[in-house]
Amino acid sequence: MRIVLAGVCCFTIAASGWLAATALVVRRPDYQVLVGLASLFVLQSVLTIVVISGKIARKSARAVLAGGATGMVVAGGRAIAVNLTRPHFEGYAVIIGVVLIIQGLLTVWSLYVRRPPAPGRSAPIW
Repeated sequence: MRIVLAGVCCFTIAASGWLAATALVVRRPDYQVLVGLASLFVLQSVLTIVVISGKIARKSARAVLAGGATGMVVAGGRAIAVNLTRPHFEGYAVIIGVVLIIQGLLTVWSLYVRRPPAPGRSAPIW
């Protein structure tokens, strides 16, 4: 699960960098918002990778990661919904939206669902 989540985070970092660069080059009217949102996605992804690699304790970053993951699910759903209602369909927005939802759900899953003990080890009985 951690490997899949790390891979999804890397994709999100790459996609966010691409979106931010595109927004800066094209200079859409709301490019500052897009660059800020892409930066938040990068920060969330990097923090997720750091936590799942064990560099920071899960409990200390749990609230920040859960809040960011919830925001990613909402942003991904909104990106899909907005793109499906526009007259000009942009497939990359749907793909990025789906990946944001997947990353958000996997992040919450990794934070709150306990892994079973390794084979051959028994779980502590309290």
